[in-house]
Amino acid sequence: MPPAPARLLSAILASTLPALTGNLAAAQDSVVVADNPDRPATVLRLADVAVFLIGAADGPDEYRFHDIRGAQRMPDGGVAVMVAGEYEVRRFGPRGQHLWSRGERGEGRGQFRSFPKLLRACGSDDSVVVYDIYLHRITVFNADGEITGSHGLSLDGSSPYSMTCAPNGRYVLSNWGDVPEDSLGPHRWNVSLAFRDRNNLRPVWIREGVPGSDRVFSGTLGESGSDYPRTWGRRVVFAATDEGVWMATGDDYSVEFLDWTGNTRKRVRWHGRSVGITVAHVDALYDQRLAAAGSADHRFERRWRFERGNLPDRFPTISSLLLADDGHLWVEHYPRPGESREWYVFDPDGRLVRAVEVPAGAEVQDAGADWVVLSITDDLGAERVGLYELLTREVP
Repeated sequence: MPPAPARLLSAILASTLPALTGNLAAAQDSVVVADNPDRPATVLRLADVAVFLIGAADGPDEYRFHDIRGAQRMPDGGVAVMVAGEYEVRRFGPRGQHLWSRGERGEGRGQFRSFPKLLRACGSDDSVVVYDIYLHRITVFNADGEITGSHGLSLDGSSPYSMTCAPNGRYVLSNWGDVPEDSLGPHRWNVSLAFRDRNNLRPVWIREGVPGSDRVFSGTLGESGSDYPRTWGRRVVFAATDEGVWMATGDDYSVEFLDWTGNTRKRVRWHGRSVGITVAHVDALYDQRLAAAGSADHRFERRWRFERGNLPDRFPTISSLLLADDGHLWVEHYPRPGESREWYVFDPDGRLVRAVEVPAGAEVQDAGADWVVLSITDDLGAERVGLYELLTREVP
């Protein structure tokens, strides 16, 4: 088709631009923005004694954990834990007593092959949903350890880079980014978000071009190399509700809520602490790496020099999002080496209602209004799972 004459093109633009501009303005006006204070009035801390704390370096095998990848509280007050290093889902009762273990390494029904992850808040309260990255497979167990469902789940023919579940069972996924052909050293992926339902496993894309993970490419241009997450790098994180997805990229102290068509409906903002990286932070990282290695040699120092040379000059702002059992959004401030971890808790309208302090070495796996499930790694590398009540203390 030949190009339109200039006057005709001008007329088309004159008639369509006001409508497009009006629609854009209406869309922007529909976004709810919640600006919050620097600090909440209420801070929650862990009770001094856990409701139960399970896991030990010695003892029965069912209480020895290796590579925990997800845990959730069950309706009876117990927990289900995915022990990826043993390819097992383990179920514990309300006093921490072991009830059952299911799974082993393999590719058959009820077996796992690579990096199985428990997806909490995924449909029925008494179900345990596990995703196997290598097999691209979802396996669903009931509270008694029986398999009640199994189906494939992939994104563009491969496993998603990250994923979560909405309470109604909808899966939310992000894909893997591409390594730019001319990139050596640090770079950043762009990724897309999609959702899938159990009864319709075709992906529905809801947002493209999302700033994703900071990565480092080590190699030679035009030749093979390795691409891996950058130490202290940003990444997109998300948590799903039945109405849409909370999303953050770690660039600033804000969280965005997308509906299932990809439109922004809410923005939540607040002022967090400084993100500058200091010499003390770098020294603490070096001490961590040295402790993990056991001793320094030329290989350790070479790896450290490469890692140190590719550190960013600022921390990400946000490291994790979690939709709690009571519908509140938990947002984790990016943790510094050796420091306690801090979560901000927002109500469904985006108002900052409280903060939660968690010790260093502890990961929040599940949470409610007055409780939290943690996976805890001690200085010797032993892993445990604990259920703690949350106690309130007023900020002076």
